[in-house]
This record gives sequence, C-alpha cells and structure tokens, in this order.
Amino acid sequence: MSISRARMLTVGVFTAAATVVGLATPAQAATIADDAPVKAPAHAAAWLDPPSVDSATAKTSTPAGRTGRKERPPMPGEITIAAAYFYGTSSQFAVADGMFANMTVAQPFLSTTDFHTLAELAAESADGRQIVEVGWTVDRGLNGDTNPRLFVFHWVDGVATCYNGCGFVQYSATIRPGAWLGNGTHSFTIQHYQTNWWIRLNSEWIGYFPDSLWGGRYTRTGLHQWFGEVAANFGAPCTDMGNGLFASSASAASISGMSNINGPAVNKSTSATTPAYYSAMSTGSTSMRYGGPGAC
Repeated sequence: MSISRARMLTVGVFTAAATVVGLATPAQAATIADDAPVKAPAHAAAWLDPPSVDSATAKTSTPAGRTGRKERPPMPGEITIAAAYFYGTSSQFAVADGMFANMTVAQPFLSTTDFHTLAELAAESADGRQIVEVGWTVDRGLNGDTNPRLFVFHWVDGVATCYNGCGFVQYSATIRPGAWLGNGTHSFTIQHYQTNWWIRLNSEWIGYFPDSLWGGRYTRTGLHQWFGEVAANFGAPCTDMGNGLFASSASAASISGMSNINGPAVNKSTSATTPAYYSAMSTGSTSMRYGGPGAC
C-alpha cells in the first residue's frame, strides 16, 4: 500500500451514472465460505469441447445469483460510459463461437471508497447488447472479502442481470462462480456449444448460460473484449487495476494467449480510458499488459 493510500479518506459520495444491479446484503456476503483458493495451474489446459448436456436428465443446479454493481463493457472507441468506470482493453469485432485467454490473477488493493477491481473476457454481439462475461473480481460488497473470486455475468438486450446466477446452470461438482482464485495465471473460456454458452476455468467446465435466456437469438459472437476494470466512487480512484503496475512494467498484469474459437485470427486494438491512472499496451498479436495504481 502506498503512503498516499494510507492517508486517503474513507468516505465518499458516488457520482457516476453507473448501472447498479442492487448491492449485496450481509446475508449474501455470508454465503461465501472460508474456502481454499483454486490454485493456478502449472501449464495451460489442453483444449476440449464442452460436454453434451441433456437438459432433461443432466445433474445440474441453477444458483440463486448475487447482486452488485455492473456496467456494460464500453464499445471499441467509446471513451467511457460512466464517469467512475475505468478500463484497459483489447477488443476485436469477430464472428466466432467464443473466446479464450490466460489472465493474471492478482491481489489488487481495493480502496474502501471504491466498488470493485476486475479482469474479464466479454463475448458480445456486434452491437454490444448481448453479452456473456467471465473473469475474476475483488469486490467487498459482492463477496464480503477482498479475495480475487471467479464471476460470471450476462446481458440480454442491453439489460444487466446478476452475478453468478440469473439462469446460469452449474455443472462442475468442484468449482463454482464465487470461488477464490489463487494468484498466478488462470485460463478462462467462453464457448457456445450445442445450445449453451459454456464457461471454463483452466481445465474445468464450470457451467453454462442456456440459449433460452436470449430466446435462441444469440448463438455466435460479433465482438470480443479482454480487459481490466475499476468501478470507483468518484473520478480519481485509489484502487489498483491488475496488480497495481502500469502496463509499461514488464511485471504488470497480463492477458495472453487470446484466441477466437472457430473464428478469425486475433487482430485486436488496445487502449485505456484514463492512461494517467491505468494504462494498457499490446505486447504481441495475442497479448497485452494493463493496470496501474489509480490517482493515489
């Protein structure tokens, strides 16, 4: 923690015109158990298609879901949507069955006046109205702690739903959304297969969003975005993005191995909404670094 952070004010007024999908209650926060972190794998997982699921007989469950702040990812070239949301992003318009990347999972500092710091993959329709998201987030209001935790989310016709539920079907018996992720590099996948949008962490298929949530209208992507995000309480946040290092540092958080599943080769653009606070830079055709310490 920097000296300036140690001196920072612990109160503030939220001024952004952000999309708010409720706030987690103490009862919700208490549902996160004292679990052990999912360890980062030593090697990238071998590729396998998602399992075939018979919805009539599959042993699955639908989580209740959790509420928290969420803003739709900005479209490429869009400076910002809400004044207190900050992004370091790589994006590509691509028609595909999904997307993949390896992402650094870190333990970023989250100011008590801010809401969350996260990194994610967003598989979207070309107009950005239909979205499936997976990533990791540090969010006290959502999870009741400051551990980096797996999350899933989706949007239908531009309308936000909820974290880790709202139609998401749990498949894995060992890993669920909300799981604490250990520091290191984890692999994240979103893939449309048969009639579902599947989510994978490392080598484990976690679960899926059924096509029925979109009335069968969203079955291929049109836009892919890989990014870090900070949701702040005001326009000069004291929260880290990534691991708190600017993208110019070789040790900054990275997103690598980007791929478009059954789609074109990766040909991305990379940018940051507020480079003085959080930066992003391309480090290769399928990789980027991003992050920063904010204004403090």
